[in-house]
Amino acid sequence: MATKNLPSVSIVIPTYNNAATLEECLRYLTQQDYPKSKIEIIIVDGFSKDNSLKIAKNYTGKVYMNPDKVEEVGRVIGIEKSSGDVLGFVDADNFLIDKKFLIKVVRPFMEYQDVCVSEPLFYESRITDDKITQYISLIGGDDPVSIYLGVYDRWCFFKGSWTDSRYSIKEGNDSYEVIQFKDENVPPLGANSSFIRKKVLLRIKYEKFLHTDIIAEIFKNKKNLYAKVHCGVIHKQDGSIKTFLMKKARRARRFKGEEFERKYYFKVNEAKLLILIVKSLLILPLFIDSLIGYKNKKNINWVFHPLITILTLFIYSYYSIRKILWR
Repeated sequence: MATKNLPSVSIVIPTYNNAATLEECLRYLTQQDYPKSKIEIIIVDGFSKDNSLKIAKNYTGKVYMNPDKVEEVGRVIGIEKSSGDVLGFVDADNFLIDKKFLIKVVRPFMEYQDVCVSEPLFYESRITDDKITQYISLIGGDDPVSIYLGVYDRWCFFKGSWTDSRYSIKEGNDSYEVIQFKDENVPPLGANSSFIRKKVLLRIKYEKFLHTDIIAEIFKNKKNLYAKVHCGVIHKQDGSIKTFLMKKARRARRFKGEEFERKYYFKVNEAKLLILIVKSLLILPLFIDSLIGYKNKKNINWVFHPLITILTLFIYSYYSIRKILWR
């Protein structure tokens, strides 16, 4: 592929106390086999109290401050400061270890004018990564409950798919598939190394970058297509099951409080929820899912799947009940 034809890419990274992962994130970005003159790294920091700012300034001169701290605001600032044809929304805990990642993910934009969003097919992990990082690479996300409910967008090895949403493949090759969604039930795209054609994004009105809202607006136009690229990204965790579950509790509290007004909500599939509850009560079906996953992708960390699923479901149930009682 001729490098002179590659689009310019602005990579927006919101940060707040991300020193533990930021340097590795940026190091892999700077090692990409992509023309340096066509990569713009934008850091939007929420006044971190650790070394995040110092690390950021070692890699890019485009560092901006976000008084609101939250990433939804930080991404908007990054968009406003960007100059690239393609916007990449990379989080500070995302590692693009494949040096061809950027070339792979922008290729659909070059070959299909109607492709508006391009994303990796799967989460990946290294044998040296912690157990939680490896676990989420197996199930295709950081939330087993959402995956059972059909709300996921990366490859799940026990389901053998990357989404429960209905779609058709318009074109396909060894590198990616070009996809058209069949209805408004679009997967939760737009995060963890999602790449969006900038001119399409600028047509949408928004104050905060709520990725599910943005994606829903983009794919209201049925001419807009999606590319699922055969590559992966590491979504680095700290390895603690306790931390993993605390994040789920924080997510539940955040949704309970509705920090930002949303336009688009995922509808809970009651049948899938009932099946998950039954599986969790019986426990054995969760072990069967682990065995199916292990058959498809051999990794010892499948052993955590039943426990993490049950505890995550308990956390969400607890906060849902609290929300009902406190109305």
